[in-house]
Amino acid sequence: HRLTMKALELENERSAWVESVSPALKPLVTRIHGPLCEWLYHEIGYEDPLLLKDLKDGFPLLGVLPPLCGSCVDEPPKGASSTVEELRAQRRERNEQVIAALRQDEWADDIWSGTLADAEEGFMSEPVPLSEEHMNEVSLTRRLAVREERAKGWRTRIVDHFTESGVNPATQPQDKVRHDTTDELSSMLLYMLRAGRDPRQWKRDVSQAFRRVPVQEEHHEFAWVVFLRDGQPWVARHYGMPFGTTSAVYGWSRVGHFLRTAVIRYLLAPTGRYVDDYFG
Repeated sequence: HRLTMKALELENERSAWVESVSPALKPLVTRIHGPLCEWLYHEIGYEDPLLLKDLKDGFPLLGVLPPLCGSCVDEPPKGASSTVEELRAQRRERNEQVIAALRQDEWADDIWSGTLADAEEGFMSEPVPLSEEHMNEVSLTRRLAVREERAKGWRTRIVDHFTESGVNPATQPQDKVRHDTTDELSSMLLYMLRAGRDPRQWKRDVSQAFRRVPVQEEHHEFAWVVFLRDGQPWVARHYGMPFGTTSAVYGWSRVGHFLRTAVIRYLLAPTGRYVDDYFG
C-alpha cells in the first residue's frame, strides 16, 4: 500500500520522466515508473550504478555487457568472438546470407500476427517491406516460428536467430547468471517453521519480462528482424529485448534482481527468483 501511494505521489514526475526519453523508446518506457524505481533504488541502497540510466536510455544489445549485481558467480563466460565494428563491416554479406536462409512455413501467419501484436504493445516497430536501405544500413536477423506443447495445447513461440546474424557472438557478458532454486524455498520454509510461524507459499511471474527491457537506441541498428509473408520479405525493429539474444537474459536479470532485492530489503519478505518467476 505504501508503494502504491508513493507511485501516485510521483505521477507528475513520471510524466516528466517519460517526456525526457528518446522518442524511439517512449512507447516502451511509458510502462516503467522511473521516479518510483529511483526512489526505491535509494531507499534500499541498491548497488547497480548503471541501472537507473539503462531503464531510461536502454540496455546494451551487444558488446561488453555491464556486470550483474548480486546475481552472478565468479567464473566469467568466454569472451566475444567478434566485435561491433566487424558486424558493421560484414553487414551486407551477412544480410544476404540471412535473406537466403528465409523459409516460409505453415506458421508464417503466427509470425506476422505476433509481430503486429508486439508493435501494438510498443515492443517493436510496425513491419515494412524489405528495402535496399535495410540491406546496407541495418543488421537483419531471421525470425523463426518454434512450436511448443503446453498444458492447454500447442502454441507458436517466435524466436529470433541472433546467433546466426552475429549479434550473440559479438556479445560479451562479464559474469554468469545465477538463479534461485528449490533449495532457497526449503530454507525459507524451515526458517519460518523454526520461528514458530505458519508459512503460506506464494508465486508470481512477470509476463513478457524480456520484452519490457528497453534496447539502447545506439544498438537499434542491430535489432532488426526479417521474415517472409506471401513470399515477400518484411522487416521490423525491436525496441524491447528480443527473445533469442544473450543480452535479453542479462538485461532482465539486472532488472529482475532489483525487483527481488526491493521485496527483500523494503518489505522484509523472503523471496527467490527463477528467471521471471518469483516465489517465497
